[in-house]
Amino acid sequence: MVNGLSGTKSISNQTKTLKQLKQKLITKNYNEIYAHEAAHKSAAGALGGSIHIVNNSAGIPVSGFVPIKVPGVPKTKEPSLLEKTINQAKTVIKAAMAPKDPSAADYAVKANAENTLKRTQNLKNSNKKHIDYSA
Repeated sequence: MVNGLSGTKSISNQTKTLKQLKQKLITKNYNEIYAHEAAHKSAAGALGGSIHIVNNSAGIPVSGFVPIKVPGVPKTKEPSLLEKTINQAKTVIKAAMAPKDPSAADYAVKANAENTLKRTQNLKNSNKKHIDYSA
């Protein structure tokens, strides 16, 4: 039979153990998520924003993100703007794939940037003058 004092002590020890386990999970998740997002931020350079870590209702980190400026296809054929957009799209692709474990969202950002890159390169190529040497 357990007396009231030892039962209280047991519950107190269990509560302490649960708090320690929760803190270990918080630390583990935070470190993993932060490392993933830091890879994005580092590769994004000036196009990337601050790292954001998202916690669930229990305060446990479950996801994160780094806002990134994804360029749109220019509405002009001005060569310097086209080249700037191409370089930015390449940076976004690199940043999306920077972590060792890209997520589905990372692949979606990559696909969007690849589409922008392809469309901008096509626009740039259509801007070149072709000389017909056949006569």
